[in-house]
Amino acid sequence: MVDTDLKHEYEDEIELMYILLVIWRWKFFITGIVVLTMISTVIYVYAVPEIYKCSMIIKSAVVD
Repeated sequence: MVDTDLKHEYEDEIELMYILLVIWRWKFFITGIVVLTMISTVIYVYAVPEIYKCSMIIKSAVVD
């Protein structure tokens, strides 16, 4: 009777292998979403006008 109680105690666990198999099946979809996001980010960065600008002048100094 103790064996059946222990068996039912851990039925809600998810094995890591099942998660990895799901990710492996959807690898092209996940890769496509990542690539699409990267491409759209690059297009957005080059399409938006520059609002802020920073410049700096460096002068050399002689230390005695």
